[in-house]
Amino acid sequence: MKEFDCQRLIVHSDSELMVRQMNGEYRIKNPEISKYYKEIQGILRASPFKFEIKHVPRETNHEADQLANEGIESGKRLQG
Repeated sequence: MKEFDCQRLIVHSDSELMVRQMNGEYRIKNPEISKYYKEIQGILRASPFKFEIKHVPRETNHEADQLANEGIESGKRLQG
């Protein structure tokens, strides 16, 4: 893993389900998702920074939603 000059990483997501799963509030039933969860948890345990993930309701996240949609659309143009 590369060295980071970071002491705290806060991730914001509009996926309440994913945030609750990552925070251990909801159990992960899907084996494939569980595999990724375990891998991510291992990476986070080994990281030098404190990790926090927070839910941001989609309706209050217009700018990020717009940027994500633009990225998806530009990727489609590059592929097709």
